[in-house]
Order: sequence, then structure tokens, then C-alpha cells
Amino acid sequence: MESSFKLVFRLGIRKVVGLHCLTSLDEAITLTKLIEDKLNDNAYTGYSVLPPHPCQSCHTQIHLQFLPGN
Repeated sequence: MESSFKLVFRLGIRKVVGLHCLTSLDEAITLTKLIEDKLNDNAYTGYSVLPPHPCQSCHTQIHLQFLPGN
């Protein structure tokens, strides 16, 4: 888990809900790839992490909101 979080930090993605949300290295890679793909699209300028929906566990999902570009 620690190496997963270090990977996320190395890629400059710091606003992750918490260590417990990244249960595997594969999950961290998938998350960072999703964010990088979206931010490479000129339609997006950034992202924020939304709090988990009350009916879902933050252990299973991280909800991202991508900020629209200019």
C-alpha cells in the first residue's frame, strides 16, 4: 500500500482521499492513469476528490470531479 501511495505522490497527485482507499498498486496505477488521461485532454484543467457517497465505502471507490477547461 505504501508503494502505491508513493507512486501517486511521485506523479504529483496529492489529493487522494486516504491511504486506505488505495488497496493495491494496480489500483493506484489505474487511478493515476485515469487522472493523467483526463488532464492531458485540453478540456480539463484539474481535478478534485469528492467525499464518498454515504451509501458506499471509501474502501471501494474514489470519486473524482474533473474541472472544466477554458
